Amino acid sequence: MKQFRHIFAILVLAALFGCVRMESIDVPERPVTFSVGSFAPSTKAIALQDTDDGIYAFRSKGYLYAEGYMDAAQDFFGFAGETISARNASGAIISSGSVAQWAPSHPYYWPKSRNSYIDFVSWYDKNGQPSTQAENAMAWTFDGTARSLSGDDNIMIADKAWHYNDNATDYISISGVSEGVPTLFHHLLAQVRVVVKASKLSDSGITWTVSAGNFTLGNVFTTGSISLSNQEPAVLPSTSPWTTSGWTTTGSRTSISGVTANTSINTAGVEMLPTYSIIPQAVGTAYISFSYTVRTQYDANNYVEETVQTGNIRLSSFTGAGTSWDMNRRITYVVTINPECNEILIDPEASDWTSVDLPPISIE
Repeated sequence: MKQFRHIFAILVLAALFGCVRMESIDVPERPVTFSVGSFAPSTKAIALQDTDDGIYAFRSKGYLYAEGYMDAAQDFFGFAGETISARNASGAIISSGSVAQWAPSHPYYWPKSRNSYIDFVSWYDKNGQPSTQAENAMAWTFDGTARSLSGDDNIMIADKAWHYNDNATDYISISGVSEGVPTLFHHLLAQVRVVVKASKLSDSGITWTVSAGNFTLGNVFTTGSISLSNQEPAVLPSTSPWTTSGWTTTGSRTSISGVTANTSINTAGVEMLPTYSIIPQAVGTAYISFSYTVRTQYDANNYVEETVQTGNIRLSSFTGAGTSWDMNRRITYVVTINPECNEILIDPEASDWTSVDLPPISIE
């Protein structure tokens, strides 16, 4: 009987050690999270949930290459992909405030085997979806039928994350989270903004009242397409940017209307064309035009008033204004009216979603 007990004890120990050994070769169950940033090439990477974009969710697809099934990718998030949302420290989805974590709709866990890996494709499209979406190819198309460009459109693509099988610590200084899939976004559209202001409204007892309206940004393309591709980098795991020859514009040039009502203009400036998303393109023959009225008040009972139509002010004709509207760039044209002599000054600013001043331009 004693001998039987010894044999039984040995079998139990063997079973226990066998379980321990099997557990040690498994990767601990760790949920997939994301570490997110947005890229500004002239400055630095900045937090995605900044005041300009206000983004707290984006789309992602994961392509799983599992050990034993390496010949074809499996849809890790399912065929349609997943929405990755910003969350607070408690894990609740948020739409404002600081982000403690970026995570999908429910937990997904990293592969058990160290030989398995996932490739991630992530994008943000405010008003739609890509026209083509695949592991190594992405495309967007605005044709005016299937999809028209809206002034508030915002499209971003993140550097592709290759061969990850665990959370990484890239971008943690800008993402506000401790670890996740490295996800660095780039804007694919350009933005144009026009501000009109008065250089002064009083001088030596004379006062001026200035108003403007009927604003137009003319001769611009609003239809076009872009195709992007990606190739596996030499060093893995790592991220790589998408390559593209840029946007191809199609169709005819058209006009975009800004503020049409007669609007009081001050010395601080009034947006006559609020920030407008546009297909990146050569400025070419694009122009701005508007009408403005200046009332010169000499005293309580003595004034003169004049309404002026600017005509088409071609944006490509000014030194320092730039010859194109490029991806990830916001271009602000500051138009200054001198009411004393009806002089118009244009001061363009080009920025990577930050402020960069360019030299002032005078129009006689």
